Amino acid sequence: MEDWWLVRDSHNRTGWLYSRMMEPDVPDSVTRYAESQRFIGAYILTTVNDPEAPVGAAPNNDNNVPIYITVLAPNRSGLPYDYDQVRLFTWNVKMHRYETGFREKNVEGYLPVTVGHQKDPYGKSPTAETDLPSFTYRVLAADAPPVAPDPVTGLVTPTHLITKTYRLDGNTVHRIVPPNQPDQPEARPEPEPDKSKKGKKRR
Repeated sequence: MEDWWLVRDSHNRTGWLYSRMMEPDVPDSVTRYAESQRFIGAYILTTVNDPEAPVGAAPNNDNNVPIYITVLAPNRSGLPYDYDQVRLFTWNVKMHRYETGFREKNVEGYLPVTVGHQKDPYGKSPTAETDLPSFTYRVLAADAPPVAPDPVTGLVTPTHLITKTYRLDGNTVHRIVPPNQPDQPEARPEPEPDKSKKGKKRR
C-alpha cells in the first residue's frame, strides 16, 4: 500500500501528493533526534528568547527559538494510523540546545494535531487561569475495532478516539483532564511489557 497526503498550497489549491516525495519542514537541530523514524508533522507551539542561540536555531534571526510539538511514525507505508509517537522539543536556554520536554510512544495517533493557548479549568496551580501554550492530539482507544482502509476509497476512519490536551508551563507539561475521570485504555501498535512481572525474582 502507498500513502498519499491531501495538501493545500499558498494559493489555496488542493491536491494529492505521494507521501514519499514530501518532507515536513523541520530544522536539522530537531531531525537528528528522529531515531530512524519519520517526522509526520512539526508544529511551533511557542518561542523562547535566547540571545546566545547558535546560528540557525532562530529561523528569523531574532533570537526567538521555536518550541516544537512533533509527531513521528515508522518509516514505512500502509500503516492504519498516522503516527505512533508524540514528542515535544523544549529549548534549554542555559545549554542552548533542544531537549525532550514530553514524549508518548507506542500509540495509534490520527491527525490533525492542534496548537493554541488554553486555561486549565480543573487545575489548582497559580497558573491555571493563565492562557498557556497548549497542544491536542488524538489516539485510538483500546476498545475500538481494528482500523482498516476502506476497500473502495482507501480512506481510514477510526471509530473511537481519545482526545488528549496538554499545556506547557515553562518547560513542564501538564494534561488538562477533568477530576476523577478514569483512565481510558489506549490501543498499542506493539504489545506493552507486563509490568506486573517486573522486579520479581526467581526462587
